[in-house]
Amino acid sequence: MNKPTAMPPFTKDEMEAELREILFIQASQISHAGIIQAAIDFIGFEFDFSPVSTPVEADFAKVDLTRFAARAYLTKAYDYAFQVGESWMFSEDDNHNIIAFRGGITPEASYGDPSPFLAPDSRCRHVIDMAIGRWNLECDDSRDLTIRQLALLAGMIEAAVRNSLSTDKIKTRGKPVAVSPQVAGQWLKARKGFVPTQHEKNRQAFRVAHTRNLLAAPRLPSGMRILLSDLSMTAETLAEKAEVPIGFVTSLLEGKIDISDLKALQRIGAALDVDVPYFVGQSIEASLRSAN
Repeated sequence: MNKPTAMPPFTKDEMEAELREILFIQASQISHAGIIQAAIDFIGFEFDFSPVSTPVEADFAKVDLTRFAARAYLTKAYDYAFQVGESWMFSEDDNHNIIAFRGGITPEASYGDPSPFLAPDSRCRHVIDMAIGRWNLECDDSRDLTIRQLALLAGMIEAAVRNSLSTDKIKTRGKPVAVSPQVAGQWLKARKGFVPTQHEKNRQAFRVAHTRNLLAAPRLPSGMRILLSDLSMTAETLAEKAEVPIGFVTSLLEGKIDISDLKALQRIGAALDVDVPYFVGQSIEASLRSAN
């Protein structure tokens, strides 16, 4: 098991290289149990999927991951597990997806090679188990954390986790041995290698991304209405807070954007607590697009 440092113990590229081989192995068994063409359609390129045809690294490198949903939810799981990148994007659906992916792993290729997912240092399994453990810790108090999940989150080996739990007289339960999210949370707080979930940072980052998406031209008027609803504001309260005429706001919401008064647009952006230059810029673009 890799011991985490300030940075993730491996890159997304390394995780994706392993994912390519996992998918190739799955294709080999599709060919073995079904037909070769189905395997080719799945993997995306021609290959002689016979039990005596062993692929090389160059064959795995041909796998175009943009064709596979697994890449999207494993990328989000990577960010969430290690609290890097867009960690706030990981959702309950993504958690279900990685659990299902883990359960459907093909353990061995038709040509006899074992899946790298089964190796102790598997990158994909590291990410999946760590992300699920963090999700159970933060979002699902009905599911216990396993020793492996605790070890990944704490940056420790599993034997050390067991010794620590025993020393602290923490009771475990079930098979596999696990502890409740509440107990796990208290234990992890005392571990130097544990990186807490950045809740406030994640909320702020999500809000920025969410509002920028809502206010992007040419859907700015409809996005503003959604944002006002999110903020429990009316056109009247926005106009009052921004110190602009109510007619200016209602016209904006109707898509009749007056760009002659940029100061008013700046005050509205500030009243909505969004990126003001972005809001003004998108207002101008939306106005110009609506005029064409």
